Amino acid sequence: MKKLLLNWILKNKFKALTEKAVIDWSKMNETDQKVYIEQAKAIKEMKLFGDLMEHLKYASQETMFNKSKSWDDMYFGKAMLYSVDLMEQFIKTLSARKLK
Repeated sequence: MKKLLLNWILKNKFKALTEKAVIDWSKMNETDQKVYIEQAKAIKEMKLFGDLMEHLKYASQETMFNKSKSWDDMYFGKAMLYSVDLMEQFIKTLSARKLK
C-alpha cells in the first residue's frame, strides 16, 4: 500500500524539475547568459565531470540493486539516479543553447 501511495503522489502531485525552474533566462542579461553557456560547455568537456557522473550513476545503481534492503532504499537509489541524469541533461541543454 505504501508503495502504491508513494508512486501516485510522485506521479500526480510533484512536478519534474526543469531548466526553467533552475534558471529564469528572461531575468538575465545577455552577458550573464553568455557566461552561463560558456561555463556549461567547459563543464561538459571536463574529465572530472564525466568521471563524477559515472561514479554517481554506479553508486546509485549499487544502492538500488545490491545494497537495498527495502523499497525506501530502492526509491533513494532512483532519486540519486534521477539527480545525476538531471545534472547531465541540464549541462547538455545549457551548453547547446544559442543566444538570440
